[in-house]
Amino acid sequence: MLKKYKINKKKLIKYGVFGLIIVLLVVAYLYSNSNKAFKVESEAVGKGDVINYIEASGELITENEIKLKSKVSGFVEKINVKVGSIVKKGDIIALLDSENLKLEIKSINSQIDGVNAELLSVSKSIDKNELSKLDSSIRIAQNNQNNYKEIYDTNKELFEKGVISKTELDASKKRFDASVENLKIAKNNRNIAIKGISKEQREQFESRLSVLEYNLEIKERQLMSSTVKASMDGIITNKFVNEGDMLLSGAPICEISDKNNLQIESYVLVSDAEKINIMDEVAILDTDLDKEFTGKVIKKDPKAISKISDLGINQKRVKITIKPNVSIKRVLGFEFDLKIILKRSKNVIKIKDDAIFKIGNEKYVFLIKDGFSKLTKIETGLEGFDYVEVVSGIKEGNVVILSPENELEDGMKVE
Repeated sequence: MLKKYKINKKKLIKYGVFGLIIVLLVVAYLYSNSNKAFKVESEAVGKGDVINYIEASGELITENEIKLKSKVSGFVEKINVKVGSIVKKGDIIALLDSENLKLEIKSINSQIDGVNAELLSVSKSIDKNELSKLDSSIRIAQNNQNNYKEIYDTNKELFEKGVISKTELDASKKRFDASVENLKIAKNNRNIAIKGISKEQREQFESRLSVLEYNLEIKERQLMSSTVKASMDGIITNKFVNEGDMLLSGAPICEISDKNNLQIESYVLVSDAEKINIMDEVAILDTDLDKEFTGKVIKKDPKAISKISDLGINQKRVKITIKPNVSIKRVLGFEFDLKIILKRSKNVIKIKDDAIFKIGNEKYVFLIKDGFSKLTKIETGLEGFDYVEVVSGIKEGNVVILSPENELEDGMKVE
């Protein structure tokens, strides 16, 4: 016979209430979660420029810079400039010791006088004073030719660097050509005066005089070169010698830079250089003054060179040259941040690139509409550095979700 148990109603009620409370808590939890908003970061869609550019750095250089070199060997007797000195074309930069040259010139002139004395002794018909005047005319014409030749040679270098105009170069050539003709005339006048002697004698004297005059020309040109003059206007940006130093021919004395024609030089990676074209716009940032101005690419070297990066990596880079659109009051060598603009879409619908994601091959964003996420397909145009042009799918004023998380789905409540 089965044993009967007495039901405790109080316990039954107690357990029932406890179970009901648990059910209510679970329902409340599920209900609260179903109404909880997904936290997101968002941004209103606007219009503006989308720019595709390359970031680089560049150094301020001068378009015209020359190293003034000695044309003769000798000790530096005097230096008239220091780094920072402003000079004009023709200013005396340095003086080299010229005593030995002066003695050599004196010796050659004495030899020329000796040959002329011999000439007089074999030709009584030649007036001594007249011959002396003719010789003096030849020396003057020779000096003038030397002077104009040096000026013309210097101007050829300056014209190639773009410092002087073609008109100035042509004028200096005309003066040199005229001096050559004047020397020929002076020598011809002398030859006419000594026609009284035999042809063989005249040729002997002319040969001896020709050698001496050639040596005299060389020494006089060296004497002129011992006074080193500035070949262009500018500022001394480097000095390589001091007074008392021994200079060899061809050794640099100083560096002259033209601060009125400044450029910016940058070395970019080969992969970037291939995208850059002449006349591309460049945004130039002076980080010290927090100022930005513009310029244009005016030159791209055809050959890459090896450069060591800040991390010590050997890279192939291409030099590009940029002409600023404004006057720059900075020291040579100052470094600027650059944005070399490859493409620009003006006043277009744009959003940040981190708002876009792909589903298959299509691009999408999440918009916020009435507090809920809305999956939206878009088509894009130019991709910039931070922003992307949107050609369809959204419009100005829409609110787009930035960097959407993987858990975010279409139709979810967001805040």
